[in-house]
Amino acid sequence: MLDGLKKAGYLGIGLFSLTREQIEKMVDDWAKKGEVQRRETREIVEELVERGKKEKEAIENAAKKEVDRFMGRINPVTRKDLERLEQRLARIEKKLGLEPIEAEADNDAPSQEVNA
Repeated sequence: MLDGLKKAGYLGIGLFSLTREQIEKMVDDWAKKGEVQRRETREIVEELVERGKKEKEAIENAAKKEVDRFMGRINPVTRKDLERLEQRLARIEKKLGLEPIEAEADNDAPSQEVNA
């Protein structure tokens, strides 16, 4: 059985990307070729499926960690930040007696100028 698992590792198979059916077919092919014992196929399939789940989880965790690290570095504007700015802008427009500019799909809308 370990030979089959090693073979999967040596082949560099991204187990997380394989379905259970694909793994079963791969192990069945190994059994037909005599590379694994027929009685070991179920155990090998379960082990490979479990390894695939662990690989997927490890990749997801690594990706999340990288995204979090990146987001921490760029300090993006949050929806809440944007809402506060919109409210502040609305208050300023009101104080200056300006009509609020409605958000448009394109950014080609003329802006209102303030004559001071």
